[in-house]
Amino acid sequence: MKKTACSLLLALMSVSGITAQNLIYFDTPCSLKGRQAWWEGHPERFADGKKPISAGESPVNFDSEWEQRSLPLGNGSIGCNVMGSVSVERYTLNEKTLWRGGPGTAKGPADYWNANKESAHLLPEIRKAFADGDWDKAASLTAQNFNSTVPYEAYGEPQFRFGSYTTLGELTVETGLAEGVQNYRRTLSVDSAVAEVKFEQDGITYVRRTFISYPANVMAVRFTASRPGSQNLRIAYTCNPLSEGKFEADGTGGLLFVGQLDNNGMRYAVRLKALPEGGTCVYADGVLEVKRADAVTILLTADTDYKPNYNPDFADAAAYVKKGI
Repeated sequence: MKKTACSLLLALMSVSGITAQNLIYFDTPCSLKGRQAWWEGHPERFADGKKPISAGESPVNFDSEWEQRSLPLGNGSIGCNVMGSVSVERYTLNEKTLWRGGPGTAKGPADYWNANKESAHLLPEIRKAFADGDWDKAASLTAQNFNSTVPYEAYGEPQFRFGSYTTLGELTVETGLAEGVQNYRRTLSVDSAVAEVKFEQDGITYVRRTFISYPANVMAVRFTASRPGSQNLRIAYTCNPLSEGKFEADGTGGLLFVGQLDNNGMRYAVRLKALPEGGTCVYADGVLEVKRADAVTILLTADTDYKPNYNPDFADAAAYVKKGI
């Protein structure tokens, strides 16, 4: 990982600026209210310790700033949305194979694969309805019988076998800065696929640059400031709320989270590392804490135990599961 880290650090340092062409930008930071939708199920992440939204209330479209004002980055495998908040920078995350549902759900592979209704015997009646010009009857019989027994919504059945794409969780960086800033600008260069957040506070210019490498499959973020020793960061990962897992030190000064989706048992891993220039970086209780650094580069990568399988055994609950991550 050292070679990858050095290469990505040089790439971040080489981004001297972003041209005005093909540029998406905002001149005000996002708030923090939207993170409640992403942390549903993790009340420990909130200062008051309370559940962020009421039981039964859907968090869908709850984070309107994410939908309308975040900056997306990705490499075809992992992706993020840069929110550009000041006191706590947020990166919502995804990984292309992290999927709920499938033959590994509670009722097993037979329940997953045998999803079609036995409706062939209704074809003569439907054909007769068409011949008789009874369009309503033909449409009703077709709609009610020539479909699946599987509901599309997660609340339609306990095991939710159809499944859905799901979030990888969220990376947050507490900066210790107040929300009031000057000359704020958040940009995405479509040409270089680099997102930048830049602002001034108390005479110091702060800059954050983010990109996601395709060959290294790593998300790289660099925090810099015009005054040495100004970076005091608490870097944390919040997992998918529909999963369980644990944090551990990875032996290199980084953080490793290994989790498992509650619906189908899919396992996934997120590895996180901070490379400070000056200052210190300490791992404790699932958080990387950087103090008095001149600059900090953050690296994140992720993977799942999904295995492509184009000829699955219909009796195998682990048809799409590889060993290890």
